[in-house]
Amino acid sequence: MATNGATGTTVGLEFATIKTGSPSVGGNALQFGTGDTSAGSILWVVFGTAFKAAPSIALTTIGATANGTSVIGSPVVVGSFLAVSEVASQPFHWIAAGSGRV
Repeated sequence: MATNGATGTTVGLEFATIKTGSPSVGGNALQFGTGDTSAGSILWVVFGTAFKAAPSIALTTIGATANGTSVIGSPVVVGSFLAVSEVASQPFHWIAAGSGRV
């Protein structure tokens, strides 16, 4: 890594392109943000730019209640995902990693 790793925004050509998603597509992109589920405990999160294939999503709650409230991302498609929480108006952070350049 020391001689051919990432420096700034340039990645050494010796590293293969990461392929993720289904179907697998070259390149990898990240998008992230925050949201609040509605009074109905859901929120559709729409990406700024659609991925080339459905991305992987990680969610963390902000100030989760003592009852272990969590936010679950499902379904996930190229342009959005549905967040569902155990209680209404649950704030959360999200990050999406997926195929293709956005």
